[in-house]
Amino acid sequence: MNAKLSEDLVALGREAGGRDLSVGDIEQALKGRGFAVVVLLLTLPFCTPVPLPVISTPVGLAVAVMGVRLAVGQKPWLPDFILGHKISGSTLVKVLESSGKVARWLETVVKPRWSALQFRGSHFLEGAAISASGVVLAMPLALPLTNSIPAWAIVLLTLGRMEKDGVLLTAGYVVSVMAWVYLGAITFFGAAALQGFWGWLIALL
Repeated sequence: MNAKLSEDLVALGREAGGRDLSVGDIEQALKGRGFAVVVLLLTLPFCTPVPLPVISTPVGLAVAVMGVRLAVGQKPWLPDFILGHKISGSTLVKVLESSGKVARWLETVVKPRWSALQFRGSHFLEGAAISASGVVLAMPLALPLTNSIPAWAIVLLTLGRMEKDGVLLTAGYVVSVMAWVYLGAITFFGAAALQGFWGWLIALL
């Protein structure tokens, strides 16, 4: 394994020094692993059950575009409106701290394994699953888990690809399917019915 993700995040915080940085600045600072870590930084804040529908739309669309490019074997790329977006120094510190905690936890379980899942052409499946999850993340839905399920799929798939971990890739594929199943449930039962269900469940808890 190369430098750990948590170490990359610490290095990024040192590089930022409390300054405002654009997404493009972050990608350049992280060099070789830049785009993968940028995807994680953009996605990790959505891993909580609380939906962030307005913010999730541009992030989800950007991730979907990157997934398509990965699927067809092209270099990962982010549109200029995402690369040029400035992140304040205070926000970046908070994002790096929360992302670092998740990264350190994930590093206790991530390792190269199940290498058969990274066969020639597997980038198509990985990219397609990341893109499909990005589409769900981009949906302007304000229901619990509408952001967190696709966000976790993207995190698992990206980390699995970075660290050649077939177990994480498998989990990412499963969670990606779950994201679409949940979207189907919203379509079939209606957002109001699911909102009522979540309200009832929270009341029970």
